[in-house]
Amino acid sequence: MDMPSSSCQSLGKPMVVELTRAQTSRAENRIQLKDINLNNHVKYIPALLQHPFYKELIKGELEKLHHKGNLYFKKSLWQEAVELYSKCIHFARPFSIERVPAGSEIKRDILVVAASNRIQALLNQRLWQRALLSAEEALRYDPKHVKSLYRKAKAFEGLQDYKRACSVLEKALEIQPKNEAIKRTLDCCNELYHQSVTGEYYLANLLCREGPAPVPAFSDYVGPLQIQSTTQKGRGIFLTEDVEAGKLLLVSNGLAFGASELDDREEQLWGLTEEILYLCNSSDRFLHQVHYLWTSTTNDPRTTGEIPPIDLFIPGSDWAPTSEIEIPSWEGVLGRAVTNSFDAHRTILPFTFGEGKSELAALTPKDKMSVVGIWGLPSFFNHSCAPNTSTLTIGRAMFVRAAEAMAAGTELTISYICTEEINRDGMLHHWNFKCRCQRCIHDRKIKPLFQDSLDDMNQLRSKLEQSMTLDLEIFEGCSRVIACVEDAIEKLPIEASDREKNWIRFTFHNVYFTKLRFASLISPKERIELFKLLQKAYESVSVAGVGSHLQMGASILYAVQSEYGEGSPEYMEARRELRRQFTRTLGNLNEEDVEKVLKTKFAKDNLWYCRCTAEDKSLT
Repeated sequence: MDMPSSSCQSLGKPMVVELTRAQTSRAENRIQLKDINLNNHVKYIPALLQHPFYKELIKGELEKLHHKGNLYFKKSLWQEAVELYSKCIHFARPFSIERVPAGSEIKRDILVVAASNRIQALLNQRLWQRALLSAEEALRYDPKHVKSLYRKAKAFEGLQDYKRACSVLEKALEIQPKNEAIKRTLDCCNELYHQSVTGEYYLANLLCREGPAPVPAFSDYVGPLQIQSTTQKGRGIFLTEDVEAGKLLLVSNGLAFGASELDDREEQLWGLTEEILYLCNSSDRFLHQVHYLWTSTTNDPRTTGEIPPIDLFIPGSDWAPTSEIEIPSWEGVLGRAVTNSFDAHRTILPFTFGEGKSELAALTPKDKMSVVGIWGLPSFFNHSCAPNTSTLTIGRAMFVRAAEAMAAGTELTISYICTEEINRDGMLHHWNFKCRCQRCIHDRKIKPLFQDSLDDMNQLRSKLEQSMTLDLEIFEGCSRVIACVEDAIEKLPIEASDREKNWIRFTFHNVYFTKLRFASLISPKERIELFKLLQKAYESVSVAGVGSHLQMGASILYAVQSEYGEGSPEYMEARRELRRQFTRTLGNLNEEDVEKVLKTKFAKDNLWYCRCTAEDKSLT
């Protein structure tokens, strides 16, 4: 440190500061905080701070750093703000140690506020683990600083450690009992903690909201699952206990998303890779989740065969890294993005993948937004075209339920694609395998028997795409294809289960749908039977959601009500079936919830079959 010659007799003795006014003026022009070697001269701080000039000089320099950090913060330049806050903290830290004489220390406000602001700048970058460490340092300087407590809780929330977040928020609330922001966040974290432990999610309330509203946050949840090696398909997810149909098995928030206008796969993967690399910096937990994802671009056995502990995916678990791993390379992350990404079109509340996508969403029409995402634990599910689970994505969260009753030890599957096409191999090229599930084996056997009907269906589809209007020729064509399909199903030369027969109907489901649009040309009973056939076809391939599948159940209920009456046995059976379908998608609902969902989400006048009744009046 460059000091006036009279300011220090020797480095081994306490400083004696005696400056004339002229010397002070010259010192002001050439001494800056950066000139002070704090690491080597901490023991001289007490004497240094006894002189008003040095105390004000140091305080002024700290305030400049803090103010400049605030300017970057206001411009959303988070990393630059973090660097300046860190520099301020580094220089301010020794001047607030306890051994500084009372009255001569630099006020702790600068240190505490800079440390607290640094937490927020890190939170804004979703750097949860660094934010937590920064919060712990800030609270060492002032254990009752409410903003630092609140921001520490937000770091825990980002790390999905909701129990600890609640504990910190309760401490903050003791200091400021009327702070509404703390109360709201505590309520939210309590709900998320409850979800993560119990697997109870009240989706009926979400569906019953009127008008647009933000999608609530959902916690991850892991049910009776474990990851194991399989004989032919690498790793897979298996049940650890018996489950009934509709049992919630897993809720997983997407780790990262990539978006593009229309279906630009390259742009989606580029954005997804950037998001994953960013995520790897946020915490050891997320870094390890990415590390274990399978990728075809490396032969590293740690990423292609090692079984990750299930605790890694459980919010608030005691998981801790057993070894240090490096952040994957760009090529390694891209390989993971290619291999593990799913399309995110099947959402009931789309375009809610807010982080990192707001700019694109603002520039791209919503009907042209195409999104892909990576979900951590669901990436370990193997594929089947007729899976034994059903998936529902709401915002960032994927809900996975049992599509049927299953015993412990059963391997769980999901469908990587959703299509009625009988030749699906081309749609699986992203994953570089040929599907050998039961449905694919069955379809290859029966395809020659239905080739004529497939050709007729494709001709009808082409005609509809060209004319975009309904006419009697379309109606007669649909009736002919359906009659041929049903006749062929009954005369199959091979033994087939009811589910296998419904796989065939699902292949032709667009024809059944199109015939239903000619409401005035078919009887109410025939309409009911067509709906039931479609519903069974969708159920056979575990297509669940709050779209066509549940609309069909509601449509059947209203059609039966109109034909047989509300108190009829037929109506009561349709009601029980609809509740069963709701349970498979939304969990257990009581009668009050079913009625509420029917009135708000599936009101009779809003259903597809009611709207299309008027479309064909000119044909009668």
